[in-house]
Amino acid sequence: MTFAHLDSLQKIICEELDLIRRIYAGLSESRVHSTSPGPRDEDIHVETLLDPPSIFAPYHSLGIDSDNESDSATAPAPHNVSGLAYASPPPSPSVVRFPATPSSLTSSSTPCSHKNSPSSSTQQSQQSSSFSLSLDWPNLDEVYDPSSAAEALTQHPDVIQASQKVIAACHHVAAILQAPFLTICDASMGYHLPSCLRLVEASHTIEILRDAGPSGMPVSQIAERNGVSKSKLAHVLRLLSTHHLLREVSPDTFALNRLSSLIDTGKSIEDLKASDAKGCPEEKYHDTNGVSAFVGMCTDEVAKASAYLTEAWYLSPEIYVTHGRDPTRAPFNFAFGLCGKGDEGLRLGVNSNKFRLERFGKAMTGSSSWEHKGAILEAFDWQALPRGSLIVDVGGGIGSLTEQLATAFGEGREMTDLGFKFVVQDREGVVNMAKEMWAKSRPDLLHRVPLRKVAVFILRVVLHDWPDSLAQKILLRLREVATSDTKLILGDFMLSFACADVGDDDTQGFQRATPQAPLLANLGKASANAYWMDLTMQVVFNSLERTRQEIYDLCLSAGWKVTKVSRSPGSAFCYIVAVP
Repeated sequence: MTFAHLDSLQKIICEELDLIRRIYAGLSESRVHSTSPGPRDEDIHVETLLDPPSIFAPYHSLGIDSDNESDSATAPAPHNVSGLAYASPPPSPSVVRFPATPSSLTSSSTPCSHKNSPSSSTQQSQQSSSFSLSLDWPNLDEVYDPSSAAEALTQHPDVIQASQKVIAACHHVAAILQAPFLTICDASMGYHLPSCLRLVEASHTIEILRDAGPSGMPVSQIAERNGVSKSKLAHVLRLLSTHHLLREVSPDTFALNRLSSLIDTGKSIEDLKASDAKGCPEEKYHDTNGVSAFVGMCTDEVAKASAYLTEAWYLSPEIYVTHGRDPTRAPFNFAFGLCGKGDEGLRLGVNSNKFRLERFGKAMTGSSSWEHKGAILEAFDWQALPRGSLIVDVGGGIGSLTEQLATAFGEGREMTDLGFKFVVQDREGVVNMAKEMWAKSRPDLLHRVPLRKVAVFILRVVLHDWPDSLAQKILLRLREVATSDTKLILGDFMLSFACADVGDDDTQGFQRATPQAPLLANLGKASANAYWMDLTMQVVFNSLERTRQEIYDLCLSAGWKVTKVSRSPGSAFCYIVAVP
């Protein structure tokens, strides 16, 4: 049976790679670009959410009183939840659309054969001559180029789907073929990889290697520029190269590749050193794509929190710690000595932790690839809303999601002139950062508007920050002020089981994954990011990413019924629409 499984996995790999090649051969560069104008100032408003609506917070903390009007009064945040922060990364700012893949491309005409079969070479020759590549897959050994047609085409829905099957199958093959102890070693000692990534990011090694170009730089020269021990750094870079995160172009000489170049802030090493010297290391992340900040945060705070998972969930003598969901007693709090205190020391800019606060905020913008570009525009029938409808982005960070909607549906905008009005709500500290950003280019943006008859509440990557009891409180607050026509849109990961899910579900848009055997039902390694995020929420906030039924049950417990699910291609990230 094992060889039969390997044969099936090999067949999947061959067929899906063939499909990808055919798509690249059939689509031209001119089909993968789009543009969109920015929103008008008067379409957007920013409002402070003093604290997340929870069991600890007063009813008016959402800025909505019993008359459905905005409450502009301010009040001190409750101490025991003031440290908790929204992890609300904004979506991508534009839509990339592709023509539908012809059916002739989606089914391979060339069956996958064993290498040694008599007809193998003939089939491969026929396959190679049947089409010529106009675009090649992005080269792993070259730096990431988001403007290239080849890179844009990786986001074609059919390419994403095929790529995921290849990734899942290859990892499945590796799990079968590698010696069990070596696989256990990989899992047991994998902590070294984020540790090395943290050193490389913090020491600005990425920016140093960018200056070196494709020929790379000897580790001795890298060490001279960032002050890390030459011998130690060489071994760190070699481990990363072994995992294809860098290139060792010659002994002890390293270069960036498609993966590591994504971490590059684009800043000069001289500017980064100057920021460090004046005690402002957070300046590294200003005006960047946020990926470097995301790497720094995950390999620092989150990695430390994860190391204390067993202490919090098993070794603690207190059952309310091991079995409870108190956000102030998560593994994160054990790691940083903040049990019972929340994480305000790290999130509110206290002393040296101002760096972590600003890095955290910027890190959230580095994870926009969780969803495909323009997913929010496709998740809901926006044109069915009355003209002038009010959209409230709860926990909306600096307003990136709202900007995308205002670009499409504000007055005089490109898709439909629906005259929507928008309010962004979040924690006071987060909104202050948003005000600083918006005030530079949109000074008329910052004023309050009354919240009457809200048409849509949006919570993108908000509920995963909270355990069920507190997430329910948030949804209850919204339900209490909703009208019969109000819609709720949640943006969150929806976790699938690693086994078959046989439950019935006729919700609009929901499609149960049925990958080809013997692939795991959730596509295993290809879907791992959602499960990494689940454990991140667990160890940092004592919260969680939720399964389909867990999301449905949570909404129903607060008076909301899920009516539609819209999933991004190749991702577990979904937009979930619910009604009162």
